[in-house]
Amino acid sequence: MAFFEHSFTVSRPTSVVWEFLSDVNNIARCTPPEAKIDILEAPGSIAVGERFRFRVRAFGQSREALHEIVEVTPGSVFVENQVEGPAKSWVHRHAVESLGDSDSRVLDQIEFEPPGGLAGLLVTETVIRKGLERVFAHREREMTRLLTEM
Repeated sequence: MAFFEHSFTVSRPTSVVWEFLSDVNNIARCTPPEAKIDILEAPGSIAVGERFRFRVRAFGQSREALHEIVEVTPGSVFVENQVEGPAKSWVHRHAVESLGDSDSRVLDQIEFEPPGGLAGLLVTETVIRKGLERVFAHREREMTRLLTEM
């Protein structure tokens, strides 16, 4: 399994950042336009067993995926696991850590395995990692902007 990690600091209390991340639609708002995430089904809350379905544009194709929330520590962590989707496997850990009264660290950790077959010849670990670097650099800028406007 390949591993990707991205973190940044934002000048907002952890409770505000958690509330923002707990709305799957906000993740879509922070994704670059070229990735074009459309939330098709969103959970009412971040809870173990909740699922969300979305369509994402990646590597020139629009693909549908279904993820399930498999772990939650309220106020600090939730983990989503790909049930259906383009990768062979995909586990995404979202975390928020307090850095004092008004600062928080946002941490994303993704374990993934590229698709198999012919798609895996083109969509390699390196290609996925470069795509994630672009997406999360954009997400950091947008989340910071949106959170400071709250």
